[in-house]
Amino acid sequence: MQVVDQEEEEAAVGRSSFSKEPVSNCGICHIPYSEASVPFPIKLVRCGLCGRGKVADILISTLEPPPELEVLGQGGLIQARVLRLKKDLKGEHDAREVSDALPFLEYEMHRQLVNKLKVKGMNAIFGLHVSLSLADRMLVGLASGTAVCLPALPSPALPRVLDTGLRANRDHQHAGKLQERLREKVEANKEYFGLQRDQAEMVMDDGEVWEEQQGLAELDLSAGNKDTCVLEVDDIEDTDIVDSLLDNLPPKGVQVLSCQTPVGVDSSRAITACQAFAQVWRGRLAQTTSREFSTASQHLVSAVCYKLRRLQPCLLSSLSWQVSLDDEEVQLNLSGVAIAFDDQQQESLQKKEDGEVKEGELMFRLEEVQSTTDAGGGSSCAKLKLGRNPPYFFAAPAALPHIGVNLTPTPHLPGARIEHHLGNLNLFYIRETSGLREAGGLNSFVQRFLCEVLGILRAQVAALGGNAVTSYTLATCILTHSPHKNQAQCLVNVGGDVVSAVYIHRQC
Repeated sequence: MQVVDQEEEEAAVGRSSFSKEPVSNCGICHIPYSEASVPFPIKLVRCGLCGRGKVADILISTLEPPPELEVLGQGGLIQARVLRLKKDLKGEHDAREVSDALPFLEYEMHRQLVNKLKVKGMNAIFGLHVSLSLADRMLVGLASGTAVCLPALPSPALPRVLDTGLRANRDHQHAGKLQERLREKVEANKEYFGLQRDQAEMVMDDGEVWEEQQGLAELDLSAGNKDTCVLEVDDIEDTDIVDSLLDNLPPKGVQVLSCQTPVGVDSSRAITACQAFAQVWRGRLAQTTSREFSTASQHLVSAVCYKLRRLQPCLLSSLSWQVSLDDEEVQLNLSGVAIAFDDQQQESLQKKEDGEVKEGELMFRLEEVQSTTDAGGGSSCAKLKLGRNPPYFFAAPAALPHIGVNLTPTPHLPGARIEHHLGNLNLFYIRETSGLREAGGLNSFVQRFLCEVLGILRAQVAALGGNAVTSYTLATCILTHSPHKNQAQCLVNVGGDVVSAVYIHRQC
């Protein structure tokens, strides 16, 4: 029996928890059941990291990505948007029609997610959230998640357009152009997200897949379609299926995620700002189709990226979507947090200039300013090194004087360590006006009201002795307006946990 000193053990645990390179654990991707007990045909290959366990071709999970899971490149937002029209029925007839339409709606969302995952060149989805909205004449489904590429899973194959119903030569040429667009989009996505694998790894993966397929010869793999991803196009009008997969990429320097865990981002980087945001869009669709609804959702993300363009390079994470429907209009609510990073190129140049000045003028090189001390006089950096839960990112020294009451939808505060929890806030605010045109219109009315809500929330947090709100949520935003009466009403529900946090410098 080996005896270990308690202090040495705690120090070892602290060093392992503070390590920037967590141990990779590919066992999370391995299937937990026997391959022979699968009641349906399934394609299993060897793990791309250890080569011992069996993995599937894709992985879809509602959980956050584990920190010990190895990820290739960056992650990205993935969404499936489906809109279906329904009859305006009442009572049991309406319930029956909705019940009959839901399985097909869920199937369409799943198929769209899988197809978009292949087009992005990725093989896993984490933080999947599905919401359904119902109106008298519409049924909308929205599934959001974070797509990543796991080296443990096989690389996705290029989707193929199958023109089963096309007859004319012109239609065959159009299908070929769609296939070429898909190929170009896949290559652009792999380059944008940094998913280019080296040739040696690709050859190794192909060999492992071939050996595994020989080992699975005893199973019944003849049932169903063997293609990884096939898009069936019956006529020239069904080419909207391909268009729905070609989502626009975020601007350069902006990474968009729906989960709370920063995937594919160096967690040791310094941040200059942590800004919560909310974007509300309400209007009528030009055509009540899935394509128009998808366009409105993409424009909402593009508007947020444009408004936060001064924060580049930045990360948009913890995205929360809400869809509200009525007879004529659609309302989309998007909230999240924007984390602005320190520009590494300018920072390295500044450090180089400062180092040359110091080396030329001073005999000894001065140490940079450390983090602020706590009430007991101890350094927060020293506590961080001994802590078991190191924070995500670090706060840049130039950003500390400008930080007030911070809001973040994540349970942790980027660039800081939580000292005390001071309670929970759950607040409801309502504002109405009888002079909508005099207030600047519906957009100005909502924007001014949301700013007032955030100002009141920050004031209450400061009154409680806190300096941040974690797990911030914009749970409800009900907006009604009557343009002909010049009236509007808005109800907002916000909440979160009030905390007292200490910001950490990267120099510690």
